[in-house]
Amino acid sequence: MGDEVASEADSLLHSEKEFHDAAKRNDTARMEELIKRGVDVKAKNNTDRTALHWAAGAGNVDAVRLLLDHDVPVDDEDSFGMNALLLSAWFGHLRVLHILVNAGAKINCVNKNGRSLLHCAAQRGHVRVMEFIMEDLEDVHVDKTDKMDKTAFHLAAEYGQLEVVEFLIHQGCSHNAKDEEKNTALHLAARNGHLSVLQKIVGIGVDLDEKNLEGLTALHLAAEGGHSDCVKLLLEVGADVNAQTQKKMTCLHYAALHGYVEIARILLDAGARIDAVNHQNASATHIAVLQNFPAVVKLFIGAECDLDIPDNRQQTSLHIAAEHSRQDIAEMILIAGVNLKLTDKQGKTSLDVAARGNHINVADMIIKADRFYKWEKVSSVYHHLLCLQGRCSLSSPLRFHITSCKRTSCDSLTSTFILDKQKPSSCQLQLLKTFLIFSKKPLLFKASGCAEGNRDFQRFFGSCSKSPVEEGVASLFLFPRRRN
Repeated sequence: MGDEVASEADSLLHSEKEFHDAAKRNDTARMEELIKRGVDVKAKNNTDRTALHWAAGAGNVDAVRLLLDHDVPVDDEDSFGMNALLLSAWFGHLRVLHILVNAGAKINCVNKNGRSLLHCAAQRGHVRVMEFIMEDLEDVHVDKTDKMDKTAFHLAAEYGQLEVVEFLIHQGCSHNAKDEEKNTALHLAARNGHLSVLQKIVGIGVDLDEKNLEGLTALHLAAEGGHSDCVKLLLEVGADVNAQTQKKMTCLHYAALHGYVEIARILLDAGARIDAVNHQNASATHIAVLQNFPAVVKLFIGAECDLDIPDNRQQTSLHIAAEHSRQDIAEMILIAGVNLKLTDKQGKTSLDVAARGNHINVADMIIKADRFYKWEKVSSVYHHLLCLQGRCSLSSPLRFHITSCKRTSCDSLTSTFILDKQKPSSCQLQLLKTFLIFSKKPLLFKASGCAEGNRDFQRFFGSCSKSPVEEGVASLFLFPRRRN
């Protein structure tokens, strides 16, 4: 015919490519014209697809019939192992499927992944096609597995095909079948965040805490995937919030690993052990610090995690923050209060680690925190002595401020000190000054009905700006001075 190859990337001649294109759009008139001109109806492109593949995949009944009338091989496979029958199941073309079966297509065919007609239809959610396969074809097994040991039920759950899941349950499929990674359908639905499918599978009474090859439960996979609705559902129906994988990872570890604050909060509310450690003796807090998720660290500090837990390198959360120059996180940890004398396996404190990495800002914060901790200790003793002498009540703001300032700084943009109506004592002022030097954040002081006290603050700290008076409470926002 004098044709040339259509393109360097294709093995078809121009007329053959035109024939394929006509089959794709169901243009039987053009197809017949090309056939009369002698086009090769069995011609394959560079992926071994014939015109029948394109016609079947597009659901073009007329084109399929025309090709079958010209004896195009019905079972030819493309480079993916897909023949026309599998393509019709994949795309949900029931009429084409009928035609091909009646034309003698092999119904037990599988593609290169070992997936059958039922697998293809299940993955794509074609229930009517599945009904035809199960009811009208012979020798079809509902729990037949592919090369990854996945059944149609696995695929329907993995791809969120609720109607298919319901159909297969009605057909009596195995609910607890495991693929090569030992995942059940419950695992796959949870990992991919398919809530409605997960609800359906949970409702048939499967083992919620079944573990896969790596020891992950469905709850682990839902947490790792960031699917908060699935996490809530599994917890509501009784999944073990503290289950551990083979590497002793909990669901909270995975939430920390990916920075999922909402999921971490849900898990903590459900009773997750905040200080559980994995095979490297790392807590969820260690992981959150390493991955640089300040919001997660803030949540854990608020839940009173143990910040002094050493991992397998004997590093605390502060060591990790210092090593990687996590300044915001280091500040939160220091404000919460930690033991600065703890050393890692190399005998290094967190300050040593910060200095070794030349992380000047972190090192500076640790030095200031150390000063503050020492002052806090002295102030506590001083306050106790005042109480013994009857000069100060146990409800004095002094000790309350020490405790409050360590926690409220993690919960807001400011550290709040609430003073009584009396003038602030020199001890109070010195304590506040020490904390002000340490903190990078502005401090909010509230003095109720004490103008003289406010003036003392102004003289002591320098310039300040008044916020609007609200309900008789005057607020002063005092900012640390920039050091020269």
